[in-house]
Amino acid sequence: MSNTFKLPEIILNNLKNESNTDENIFCVYNYVQEHINNDDDLEQLYLAIIEFKPNAHFVGQYAWELFKKNRTAVAVSLLKNKEKYSGDDFGWEVFKSSEQDILLNNSNKLEMSGDLKITIEGRLHRMHLGVISDEIKNGLEKTISYLNGYENIEALIEEIWFGNPTEIFENINDNDWEEIITEFPIIQNIKNSSWGDLWENFDIFYSPWIIDKDNIITITLNNEPLFKDTFNSMMNQYTTKCYRNNNETCESKIDLNTSLEYPYNWDESFLKDFNDSEDFAEDFLWDYDNCIFSTIMGWFCNSGIYNENYKEKIKEVQYGTNRISITEYGKYKLVSDRVEIQNFDKDKLVYFGDSNLVEFGPTTDQYVLTEMFYNESGIFESLNFIAADFILKSVNCDLNWPTDE
Repeated sequence: MSNTFKLPEIILNNLKNESNTDENIFCVYNYVQEHINNDDDLEQLYLAIIEFKPNAHFVGQYAWELFKKNRTAVAVSLLKNKEKYSGDDFGWEVFKSSEQDILLNNSNKLEMSGDLKITIEGRLHRMHLGVISDEIKNGLEKTISYLNGYENIEALIEEIWFGNPTEIFENINDNDWEEIITEFPIIQNIKNSSWGDLWENFDIFYSPWIIDKDNIITITLNNEPLFKDTFNSMMNQYTTKCYRNNNETCESKIDLNTSLEYPYNWDESFLKDFNDSEDFAEDFLWDYDNCIFSTIMGWFCNSGIYNENYKEKIKEVQYGTNRISITEYGKYKLVSDRVEIQNFDKDKLVYFGDSNLVEFGPTTDQYVLTEMFYNESGIFESLNFIAADFILKSVNCDLNWPTDE
């Protein structure tokens, strides 16, 4: 950001000496009180200071002051250039505090329209929940009796999940192989399967991402960043007056009367509690294991949403019978579909955390969410994340699902 405003000598000398940022800000304050009498000059002064000394403390302080003077576009543009700034821990605390307050107060007022895209990066898991038929289970049991190095069928499934089933099964001699597929024909299909085809043999019906607190989320609009930080940081930037649907004093609202894209739905008992209790939100705010709360960039719902397919499968497939889950772990870059929106509204962005995965998932208390929704057309639609890039580290198979039901 280039600025032709010439810094006054007294401020320039103060910025150059060994004084700390608090002393710098005090010097600028005194100068403003004595010499600046219009907002245009004030904006130019602040921009020149930041250009000369791009410190996070200055940016947080002066972006907030400009925002209060309705210099919103300038304030937001300063916040978007955080990679250009330096500073100590306190300076970045000031920056983040201003970032939170400006975006929170601004996200529902600016005409921010265009392509919304979300990226998630870091080490994370993905689970695939399915149903293993008796034929496959028994067929694989027979198969490992002719192979070395597999303690159980889970170990074999882990090996073939991203491997080459044909190559592995070729270690079995022709006569033994003929015996296996005569009794269990489905095993021939598994041998011939590629990675994507393999899923079909296990009736995969639910593939939740296991996104954790230390994963990094980037929210962009027209390729311009609105927010970039860890989920843990986002969750700690919560709002405090923002809960009930029918409370007109709320600063933020989530519309629980809006349906979710299939196969997701609101839990009726949750909606009843939410609408009946005046204190519902205060009770739920501080308990992440059972909560719904608003942050600087959307709502976290770790209760009240469920996957209909999963719920039905739990009823259909009893514990200890034909359940199977395969968990992949690696370094991922997940990218959402682009969504064309009119006027970005953080209260239309919902993060869904599956309560079963909090208790029974691979990362338990570090787990944050599985799905994200945005309500642009009267329904909370899934943002549909795909792995744009990944490095697989491991695969684990379990003949169970992450639930105690």
